Amino acid sequence: MKRIVIYLIITISIAGICLAQGTMRVMSDGTEWMYNFEEEWRPVTVITADWPESPGGLNPSPWEKVLDDGAVWIGLDETASDSGETGFIYFQRKLPMLPAKHSRATIWYSADDSLEAVGLFDRYGSAQWFFPNPGDGTDWDEMRRLDMTDAIIVPEQPYTLGIWIANSSHTRTGLFYYFSVDWGQETRYCYRWQAGWALHSLPFRPENPATTNLLTIFPDALAAGYQDYFTGNWYWLDLTTPFTGEFGDTVRSNSIFVYHSGTSAGSYPYGIPISEQRYLDMRPDDNPTRYHYLGTVDCTVPFDCDLGEPDDLPDYGVDELQRFSQIIDDFVLDDEIAPFVSPNYGAGYVIHYSDTVPDADNAHLDLRCSEKLGREEYMSSIPVFEGPPEMPSAVLEYMEYLAERPIPVPVEGETLDIAYPEPVVRNVDGDSPPLPPSILPKLNMPKPDSREIVTIATPNPFNSSVKITAVIPNGSEDVKISIFDISGRLIRDLAPVSGELDSEYNAVWDGKDESGTTVPTGIYYYKISAGNQNAIDRVFFIK
Repeated sequence: MKRIVIYLIITISIAGICLAQGTMRVMSDGTEWMYNFEEEWRPVTVITADWPESPGGLNPSPWEKVLDDGAVWIGLDETASDSGETGFIYFQRKLPMLPAKHSRATIWYSADDSLEAVGLFDRYGSAQWFFPNPGDGTDWDEMRRLDMTDAIIVPEQPYTLGIWIANSSHTRTGLFYYFSVDWGQETRYCYRWQAGWALHSLPFRPENPATTNLLTIFPDALAAGYQDYFTGNWYWLDLTTPFTGEFGDTVRSNSIFVYHSGTSAGSYPYGIPISEQRYLDMRPDDNPTRYHYLGTVDCTVPFDCDLGEPDDLPDYGVDELQRFSQIIDDFVLDDEIAPFVSPNYGAGYVIHYSDTVPDADNAHLDLRCSEKLGREEYMSSIPVFEGPPEMPSAVLEYMEYLAERPIPVPVEGETLDIAYPEPVVRNVDGDSPPLPPSILPKLNMPKPDSREIVTIATPNPFNSSVKITAVIPNGSEDVKISIFDISGRLIRDLAPVSGELDSEYNAVWDGKDESGTTVPTGIYYYKISAGNQNAIDRVFFIK
């Protein structure tokens, strides 16, 4: 397979001056300070002893890619011993300042015995806390990912990163992490599509994620879904859920299938570019398909992607890459992942991890704008504490909370179940997303029944006016659109007009009732009636 590696060595300080986007990368490097069991500050110790091999042995180790970046295990002493002490340990370090607004913030970590919480502190000691999902804080022999994108990070302001880990009765303790934040200037993106299924990647964060949803970007979307890598299950995505929290992380890090009605052909959303996607410790043996639909990145600087990772295992890693093109409505084999191309007509990627190595338990893949820094360049760009740091007031408050709760004790061999959303089972004949031949089970995500009314409301939420579109099967001479509040009270009847397409009807609601009075902020329902057919959906009005 063709391997494309472009090298660019550039420091964070220079990147902030010369480039419109970049990534701030910080990892466990031995410059941290820790607040230990004796309740005193001390510099961390780099663990130099070999970390024990995980049960059954991992090939490669789950930390290999981050070790290659220069990260180290840190703890109480060089041997990773906890000296029989139990309790909570707090690690703290300075962060470089961001030159511009951020689009993504993620920390990959491994901890013994478990990660309790991650804090981001401003210069006044105020905290933003982030907690792992149930089951994600444990397992020192795995890399876990915690999304922190919803953090408020003000450009050109200093911040401190704090990490709590819990140590129970195990004989060792340590922390290993990689924290990265993408930053950049707001950019306009161009999407083009045709009617039918398209595979989209969204390599940006909208400036206002709380008011942006899939219908904001794809106004003619009738359905959307994605495949969860770790379960192999397909899930529907709600078209009106805002791009915040776990939902925002899902649409940023996966390619998603969208079924377009064809009532529109493109959009031009604004967003801050995502410059890095890391897929670490993928454990393809745990995935029924060994396939992953991945979200790409947006680059204005040299792009580094190596499909053969890890580099020293050429017979392992990704052995097949397919790119979807809506122009030909199919997947085609490719040999390199490209940054986001605009307009892309629904282009997206699916990769296959090799099954030729039977005992392979994990794998990695990096998509990066610019090559990683060498150890010397990295260390010169990182701010450090000259002495014991000042304890943020929020940490003291959290310590009081921890003092009243028991230390979590992992059970060897126990697997914690993570609550994934229940998949929507579809057994209806209809068009399915075009999947690579012979690799994935068909996803029964049919287009809407041709006998049903199809409705779209954009923008949603809205604060001035919303356009309501209805596609009526076989047309109708008697189409009515009515607005109701959540109690079922009629607010207003609208007079729809014929649209550009056959059987299409449109009406605009300005957020006012029949008397011309603006309605309060809230959820409102619109009902479309055509003969003996009805359809009901909702819109969110914000004053």
